[in-house]
Amino acid sequence: MTQIRISLCFLLASAVCFAAGCAQIRGTGADGGAADGALYGIPTERTAAETETILYDIPLTDEECAAITEAIAVDCGTLYQPMSARSLDNTPLTLPEEEPQKPGTPEPETAEQAPAGQDTAVEVEDNSTVSSAEPQTLDGGGAKAQEEYLRRRAFEEKEAELEAAAAQRKAEERRHAAAEARERALSKARAAEEAKRAACPGYNAEYVATLTKEEQAEAEAFYEEGYVFFRQNWSITKELPYGDEGFGQCGCGPTVTAALIANLAGKPVTPEDMRKLAIETGAYIPNVGTTYNFIMTTTAAYGIKATNVVSKEAIVNALKAGKLVLATMGPGDFTLGAHFMLYRGITDDGKILIADSYSYELSAKEWDWDTLEGQLKNGYWVFEME
Repeated sequence: MTQIRISLCFLLASAVCFAAGCAQIRGTGADGGAADGALYGIPTERTAAETETILYDIPLTDEECAAITEAIAVDCGTLYQPMSARSLDNTPLTLPEEEPQKPGTPEPETAEQAPAGQDTAVEVEDNSTVSSAEPQTLDGGGAKAQEEYLRRRAFEEKEAELEAAAAQRKAEERRHAAAEARERALSKARAAEEAKRAACPGYNAEYVATLTKEEQAEAEAFYEEGYVFFRQNWSITKELPYGDEGFGQCGCGPTVTAALIANLAGKPVTPEDMRKLAIETGAYIPNVGTTYNFIMTTTAAYGIKATNVVSKEAIVNALKAGKLVLATMGPGDFTLGAHFMLYRGITDDGKILIADSYSYELSAKEWDWDTLEGQLKNGYWVFEME
């Protein structure tokens, strides 16, 4: 409605400007003088020819037409865009086209047409709309949205609960699998320990436990290979009295005897046990060492037979058969005087494995036959179970 009113006022302004003498505002008479009634709204008497000359020969400027348009618009009660001189070039004026209304769309109701009791809106300067009634409450759509929210929330909570239960089941399964794996590992370790004990029944775990960590590692290394290894100079025996210089220097005889019994007879004897026996039987000879007789008679008491051999072939065959060989070594890699030592095995390429009761490092090496034979002092004795 506002646009229609503005358009009508614009048409009225244009008609007044054309017909009522826009030129009279600044027009001149026939003699070139100022026309009477120069103020708009007070027309002067003129002939048709004069009027025509004023209307067409003396056009208004843009500023003058704008001033006239503004004055007319104020009278009409609406301020509209000022006219320009172009409005006076006989171009037909057209009203702005209204947007066509879609079929079936009801005509907008004016404030006068709105039924009593319904909300009405008033226009304010900031083009916002203010309702004249109190806000309405939510309809059924709000309740449905709330119901959908609660339903979805319950679904998500149930889903989270199921996921937590599934995660707990998986954790239980992992713990159960880990427990089974540990049990299998323990069973395997027990089986391996039993197999080692079967192959090496003379291994004395209680005795090994009294050693230092390094010494325990030495004993364990040989035990893995199925051999009971002793050293006369381990920390628990090296300071014990025996012979001229103590067991650590002179105790090779009792230590070799303990190794023969533990590995062949499978009895968990210790070097300390054999030291005591040697002292009791007077087996040590000053400046000489432990007698051969002590070794032969003591091992025989456990069912072990000793045989003196001289050939390399006999020794190699004995070692391949799992027998042990006693060798008395002279000065060289192992001693400065005389020293009992055991040959405990042979490799596929003919290297000799030894057990030196004085040195773990020398015992862990593989030796050439010629190197050992060059240091031999007396003959060889092969020990085996009867």
